[in-house]
Amino acid sequence: MTESVTEHGHQASPCVMTIFGASGDLTKRKLIPALCNLAKDKLLSPQFAVIGYSYDAMTTEAFRAQLTKDIKELAPEPVDSQLWNWFFENSWV
Repeated sequence: MTESVTEHGHQASPCVMTIFGASGDLTKRKLIPALCNLAKDKLLSPQFAVIGYSYDAMTTEAFRAQLTKDIKELAPEPVDSQLWNWFFENSWV
């Protein structure tokens, strides 16, 4: 198995992250920006995915639209569009 090493550390193994409360404040303010930073630093596996569970009923499309709106408003710096497209395609609710 080949592991990618960056100046920040080793790339994680393939995995799926489940977020309970995916439509909540913690997700949009902390979790998604943190995951974007890990992806930017190439510390997430290309086979990484996010599955969100939410008390609010929403479709995958609505979840992705909300994530896109929130990341533009709350990320400390703009997220690269290519990185966001990759992340966007790997997020479901």
